[in-house]
Amino acid sequence: MIILRIIIAIILVFIYLLCILITPKKNVYILTKYFTTLLLYVCKLSKINVSNKHLFNHYCRKNKPYIIVANHISLWDGIIMNSVFGKVRYLAGQNADRVFIGSKYCLDKLGCVTVKESGTVKTIQKHIKNRKANDSILVIFPDAMDPIPLGKNIAPFKTGAFATGFDILPVVIKYKNYNINPTFYWYKNENPFHAWIKIMLNDSININVKVLPLIKASSNIINMKDTVYNSMSECLKTL
Repeated sequence: MIILRIIIAIILVFIYLLCILITPKKNVYILTKYFTTLLLYVCKLSKINVSNKHLFNHYCRKNKPYIIVANHISLWDGIIMNSVFGKVRYLAGQNADRVFIGSKYCLDKLGCVTVKESGTVKTIQKHIKNRKANDSILVIFPDAMDPIPLGKNIAPFKTGAFATGFDILPVVIKYKNYNINPTFYWYKNENPFHAWIKIMLNDSININVKVLPLIKASSNIINMKDTVYNSMSECLKTL
C-alpha cells in the first residue's frame, strides 16, 4: 500500500503541474488548495487539526500588508499550509526552484518571492507593500530549516522578516505520533526526494497547525524577533 501511495502521489504531482500550465495565475491558489488537500488524503496525512484559522481569514480580508512567520522542519510544511489556508505564497530560498522538476514554474505561478544573494528585506517590502484585501499573504520561514539546538523547539530565527516594518502573524506547525521523523536533514546531506517520501512511510501521523495572535511591527528588530520566537516556541511545547 505504501508503494501504491507513492505512485499515486507522484501521478498527482504531474497532473497538478499540467493543470497549472493552463490555469490563470489569479486562480492558481484554488487549484493548489484542491490538489494539496487531495495529495495529503492519498498520503494519509489528512489528520490535520487547525486552531484559530479565523485569525488568518480576518487578516487576509484586510487591505494591509502582513507577513506570516512559520516554523519549518519538513518539505511538506508548504503543502500543508496551502491545503489549510489556500491564499498563501512563500519567500523561497535561492535553491528552492531545484527541489523538484517544475518547482520554479510553480513558485512563479504561486507568486512566490525568491531570495537573492543580498537585499532580502527590500525584496520582501517591494513584493508585499501594495497588498490588497484578499490577496495571498507571504509566508516566511525565518528558521530556514536549520538544526534545532539542544533544549530548543525551533532553530534560531534570521532577522529579515522582522526588519521589514510589517506586522507578523505567527503560525506553528507540529508533527505528532510519527514512526519516522519528518525532519528534512539537508544539513546532513539528506536528499530532498527522500525527505519528501519518508513522511509517507508513517503508519499514522497527526499534524497540528495553530495561528497565533498578530504581533505588531517594532523598530526594535531583535526584540520583535525574540517576541515572535518565544511565542511560537511556547506554543510548540503544548501543541
